Amino acid sequence: MPDNTDKIASDRMPILRREKVEYWALIAEIVAALAVVLSLIFVGLQLRESNRVAINEARTETMSQWSSFRQTLYTDEDTAELFLQGLQDPDTLNETQQLRLDLIFDELTFATYQVHARSQEGLLPAENLQLGVRALLTTLCTPGGQEHLQQVLANPWPGFIAKIEEQIPIFEAETGHSCG
Repeated sequence: MPDNTDKIASDRMPILRREKVEYWALIAEIVAALAVVLSLIFVGLQLRESNRVAINEARTETMSQWSSFRQTLYTDEDTAELFLQGLQDPDTLNETQQLRLDLIFDELTFATYQVHARSQEGLLPAENLQLGVRALLTTLCTPGGQEHLQQVLANPWPGFIAKIEEQIPIFEAETGHSCG
């Protein structure tokens, strides 16, 4: 009767042969590569969702800035009267009133600039910028806003001033108001 012990031992040993080890190493590499691909897909989806949240927050913040500006005008009658008086006849304002009006113009300009910056970054649609510039020109293309408009146009804000200058002739043609 032949001894099968050597045959059984040789059947169990193949797992330690070089070919088998290379085979299992290749399988492990494929599994690892698939895991990396899956994790990159997951990270991409998370990044996409994070970008949506950031865009939403930017829109909310911009709306909040504009709401704050408008709320100042409609909740405080003195401020609203000062604003209207300053737009129509700025020579009747005293120094304190003129300072307050200048700060209102600065706030309006800054809020519009924020819309511009967020539009450039793709966080807000370009239409929001056109509406913001139109609101700015509605205010600055008045007797009381002319001086501030010249100050705004002298600023080196990239792209923002060009957008305002681009919109001035359109605004003048549509409204019949001169922006000086």
